[in-house]
Amino acid sequence: MDIDKTNKTLYGMLYIGGLAILAIIFIFVIISDWTDLLPESDWPHAVMILFWPIAWLGEYFRPITDKDQLNSGCLFPLYTCLLLMMPLSWWWDIKHYTAPIVVILVAAGALMILDIILFYKKSRRIKAMEEEENG
Repeated sequence: MDIDKTNKTLYGMLYIGGLAILAIIFIFVIISDWTDLLPESDWPHAVMILFWPIAWLGEYFRPITDKDQLNSGCLFPLYTCLLLMMPLSWWWDIKHYTAPIVVILVAAGALMILDIILFYKKSRRIKAMEEEENG
């Protein structure tokens, strides 16, 4: 029972926290693009690229539901596409690749690889649960 509570806590901290930071940074990017109130910078895009896989790492800890079992075949490809495509759209907005930004991008890449491995494991676990119910 403690594992379920820990997983829900990790899900809340990583997923909800990561998406909240993404929303704040996204608002910062919109304000800096549309007005001259804030200076344009590459940092918001780098931070969004970093917090996207952090939020998806939280998704791994979300408890498995019946809906997940119904969609077990498309879970892994969908999560992989969403995980990889969004940061690529933000990557093109980075103009200056300084050393700290490159470090952030490498860390984000490592987290994305970890997320893909964990999503694969979760999809296998969901399929095993589905087969156990059917067989």
